[in-house]
Amino acid sequence: MEVFENARSVRLRSHLGTYLCAADDGGGGGGEAVTHGYRRNCRGTVWAVETSGDDYVRLQGHRGLYLCATELPAALDGGCRGSAACCWVIQAGSPPSPNDGAFLWTPRREGEHLTLTGLYGRLLRARFGLTPRENAVTVDRDAAPEESSWVVEVVPESEAPPPRCRALSCDARLEAATSEPDTAFTTAFVRFYSAKVLGFLPS
Repeated sequence: MEVFENARSVRLRSHLGTYLCAADDGGGGGGEAVTHGYRRNCRGTVWAVETSGDDYVRLQGHRGLYLCATELPAALDGGCRGSAACCWVIQAGSPPSPNDGAFLWTPRREGEHLTLTGLYGRLLRARFGLTPRENAVTVDRDAAPEESSWVVEVVPESEAPPPRCRALSCDARLEAATSEPDTAFTTAFVRFYSAKVLGFLPS
């Protein structure tokens, strides 16, 4: 957690040597793609860090969207066959509540490996696809630490483009809201919309 506490922006390098990247193209504001690749210096690899309490971080991409774990099974080759043990990761708008676990990540040190644990204890993992555009980012229940480890590279402020909506932290914006959103409805809508974006539901 220490490395995140002292960093405003980071890059995350996977065990494959690729960088977690917020893709520019996607299906719309309800759910955008997250991928990984070797282009370290593209703007999508820079993530703004928001700490939440003593144990969690949120990661915000350059377009103001947050790294979000879904409950949508990822039907991929290589031992990820669309079961609940392996689900998609996307970019999504601000969480409907400060405690929405889909947006919270727990950094853990496993010997030489640093992992990011998301919803239901699943680990953030980079997977190779048949083409660079098909490189997948998932949350896996059964991934070994060495398959889901990340190296955190702190980005100097002079190199970090300010992402959108950074005037207040996510927690501050939620606390400043005058009315409580319908958390269950909003979260369900994001997951339903994201399912359409990823092609699991008919248009």
